[in-house]
Amino acid sequence: MEFLKKQRIALWDVIASCNREGSLDTNIKEEVANDFSSLFQEYTTLKGVFFNGSKAYETYKKLVGRKSETKIDFVKLTSTSPANTKKFAQKFEEWKVIRCYLG
Repeated sequence: MEFLKKQRIALWDVIASCNREGSLDTNIKEEVANDFSSLFQEYTTLKGVFFNGSKAYETYKKLVGRKSETKIDFVKLTSTSPANTKKFAQKFEEWKVIRCYLG
C-alpha cells in the first residue's frame, strides 16, 4: 500500500455494491456504481482511470458514462484474474501503460 501512495495511485472499485452468487463476473447483478462525480470533483488532477478487465469497464460505461468534459483518459486493461488465460507476461506488458501517467 505504501508503494501505491508514493506513486500517487488510488485503487477504487467501479461497483459500490451488488448481488453476486459465486465469484464469476457474469453473476454480478443489481450493480450500484461508486460516486465518480465526487471523485472527479475532489481530485481534479487525475490523469487516468484504468479498468481491470472488461466487466469493470463496461459497468463504468453503463452506470457512470464517460464525461467528455474531463481531461481524464479511460483505459480498459486485461483482467488480472486467474480466470483470464493470458500469460502473466502478456498482462504485465499491457499494464505497463500506467507508467506513462506517473509523476
